[in-house]
Amino acid sequence: MIGLCIFGFAKTISGINGLLIALSSNSWPETAATITKWEVQTSLGGATKSTASRVSLTCEYKYSVGGKEYTNSRIASYPLSRSDIYKIGPDAKEGFTHKVYYDPANPKNAVLLKGWRCWALLIGLVFFAGTLAIIIALWKNLTNISELWKSWDWFRLPQ
Repeated sequence: MIGLCIFGFAKTISGINGLLIALSSNSWPETAATITKWEVQTSLGGATKSTASRVSLTCEYKYSVGGKEYTNSRIASYPLSRSDIYKIGPDAKEGFTHKVYYDPANPKNAVLLKGWRCWALLIGLVFFAGTLAIIIALWKNLTNISELWKSWDWFRLPQ
C-alpha cells in the first residue's frame, strides 16, 4: 500500500513538472533541430486490440541558439502516445529537420512537441490520494482492526 502511495506521489510530481514545462514551452521561441538519433520500437503482446502493440521512441537532436550548439533528447513534457510519435513526422529519421522549442533563459531545455496531456498527472493523483486515504482510514481504525484480528479463531478446526 505504501509502495502504491510512493508510486502515485512520484507520478504526481512528474506530472506537475511536465505541466510547468508545458505551460512555459507555449511561449518559447522555436528554431530548427536536426535529428541525430531516431529509433521507433514496437513491442507486441497486449491483451486487447488497443494494447496489442506498444510503440516507444528514442530520439536525440541538435540545435543552435546564439551560435552555441545543444543536444537534447526530450521530445515532450508528457509521455508519448503513438499519435504523438507520428505528429513529429511519419518519415522522420536521422538527418530529418524538425522545429524545436527552447527556453530562452536556458537554451539547453527544449522540446520537440509543445503542449501537455493530463492523464499521467491524473493517474498519479489517483494512486497517491487513493492509497493515502486508505492508509489514513486503516490508521484511524487500527484499534478496531487489531481487536478483530485478536478475536479471530486462528487455530480452531471446523466442527
